[in-house]
Amino acid sequence: MSLADTFWDGNSYAVIGVHSPDRTLIPEFVRALEAAGKAAWLVGANESPLDGRPVHPSLEGAPALDGALIVTSPKDALAAVEACLQASVPRLWLDTRGDSREAAERARAAGVPCVVEACPLTTMPGVSWFHHLHGRLARWMGRIREVEA
Repeated sequence: MSLADTFWDGNSYAVIGVHSPDRTLIPEFVRALEAAGKAAWLVGANESPLDGRPVHPSLEGAPALDGALIVTSPKDALAAVEACLQASVPRLWLDTRGDSREAAERARAAGVPCVVEACPLTTMPGVSWFHHLHGRLARWMGRIREVEA
């Protein structure tokens, strides 16, 4: 199985960049994680709550994490990957809607696998069948790319 298929097998995930502009699906990402029984540690530059959930300024104080979903702008992706490496996050999903090659390469160089520029809803548990259909089509078209460690 691929990393995209097993990424969500853990119990605790960071969602980094929760207040990123023009990213309307971030609340849906968090709701889907929680609906699947996963814990979500939300990180954003703006600490205002997201749908009543606390948002933290960093990964400092986070519980042990099984992965991180990075939904920052491409220019902030490398810093987010560095924070994840410092926190020993074992796998990453980069969804920056841009060029995150440098961040993905940094993760790979550190031995941390990541999924790059694919919608997390395509494999995330707790979402509608439509998202999983989208995932099957994306795989068929070769649009889910992984960077192995």
